[in-house]
Amino acid sequence: MGRVIRAQRKGAAGSVFKAHTHHRKGPARFRSLDFGEQNGYLRGVVTDIVRDPGRGAPLARVTFRHPLRYKLQKELFVAAEGMYSGQEIVSLLEYPGLEAIDPAYALPVDVVQRIFFGR
Repeated sequence: MGRVIRAQRKGAAGSVFKAHTHHRKGPARFRSLDFGEQNGYLRGVVTDIVRDPGRGAPLARVTFRHPLRYKLQKELFVAAEGMYSGQEIVSLLEYPGLEAIDPAYALPVDVVQRIFFGR
């Protein structure tokens, strides 16, 4: 009699070889780009800093006012170093300048690369 090799055991997918995702908070991503963010900025407030299992960095729950309707939009961002609950976040498409640098700016990656690396 031979042994059941590891690849065969993984195919059956018991509790050892599964990702335990029950307690995850959700995907961390930027807001979807809308008119207000393309032509100006949106202000949000960090409501909570949470730990997400299976992730090395904490997440920040940020609440924005909806630009068109009377309601709030809640988003999950990867928390930057120095973020705290109650901090105001500015979400914008273009960066105003290096003299006003602040970790509270939520910028697309290509804008950050253009600013710091000149790409």
